[in-house]
Amino acid sequence: IILDHHQPLKDFKPPDNILEINSNLCNFKGDSEACGATLSYSLATSLNKDNRDLAPLAITGFTGDKQYIGGVKGLNKTILEEAVNSKIVTKEVGIKTPGETIEDILYYTVDPYYPGISGNKEGIKHLLKRLKIDSSKHIDSLTTFEKKKLFSALLLLLIKTGNTTPIILDTIVRERYQSTMTHGEIEYYADLLDACGKGEQRDLAFAVALGDEEAYKEATLFYRSYTQLLLDELQELEVKGAQEKKHYRYFYSKESSRSGVVAGIAVNYLFDDKKPLISLVRHKDELHVSSRGNQRLVDKGLNLGEAMRLVANKLGGQGGGHRIAAGATIPLEKEELFLEELDMVIGRQLEGEKK
Repeated sequence: IILDHHQPLKDFKPPDNILEINSNLCNFKGDSEACGATLSYSLATSLNKDNRDLAPLAITGFTGDKQYIGGVKGLNKTILEEAVNSKIVTKEVGIKTPGETIEDILYYTVDPYYPGISGNKEGIKHLLKRLKIDSSKHIDSLTTFEKKKLFSALLLLLIKTGNTTPIILDTIVRERYQSTMTHGEIEYYADLLDACGKGEQRDLAFAVALGDEEAYKEATLFYRSYTQLLLDELQELEVKGAQEKKHYRYFYSKESSRSGVVAGIAVNYLFDDKKPLISLVRHKDELHVSSRGNQRLVDKGLNLGEAMRLVANKLGGQGGGHRIAAGATIPLEKEELFLEELDMVIGRQLEGEKK
């Protein structure tokens, strides 16, 4: 059994001994209404209703895939509502909380990326002093007035950059979900598991998902070191900017496992919404590509999964993914040709041409 939410290959038919369940073939969009975790959860609960206690892991999956942007929809929404109604998860309006103290929360928040605050202790100190908030406090110990001041200041900071769209701003202070299985706020838990996966610590992530308390403590430490690497790249990109093609922007990243994460954050917080952002990593004799767009561009016709597949296949590589996020690997010597071909393909998509 194969459970998948990526765009299926049009010319591929699985052998008779393989059952493929693809959300895109079941009337659920794989980039906004269902993910691998929610499909897996649906299969698990169809086999045994007692598996409904795994709902926090399904919610973790679509949260980590950013499928809450624009509102939770489709299969994801059904699972979330069932979990809330059965009190498996609780909900509360707030911000992401990757830390114990306010200072830690602001320092280690990379998505959203607060320019001048994320990864910047002096910036945090100045902000909290101006707001008259004790940096050593836990967010749960803040008064309602203090929370409103902090949330408003963070939103204003993003609005002032002029890069963050309303649909993204709506996700900063929003209804968030907690459970005992996830040690609290689910988006931070999703980030924790993602950091372990991207950092080649998949066994640690698996142990955390199984409820190992010692593994959770170890994963928390790993998350902080991994996040610092992201902060370093984001701060560098914030200063240097990206290179421009007619229909997209691109930059070079240091590590393939982080490039997509950096691109996904930067496209929403460091640049305007007029072009997708491409991250490139030169690795031995290959070029590793990660691409990220936004909903406005997707609505105009952008399909990065198709663009990556078409260009990579033409140049002897491979690629694919979602409309809003995709990747590819091509021979390194085809780098310049790839950049030109990709510009043409994305241009055709955004201009409404079929070929």
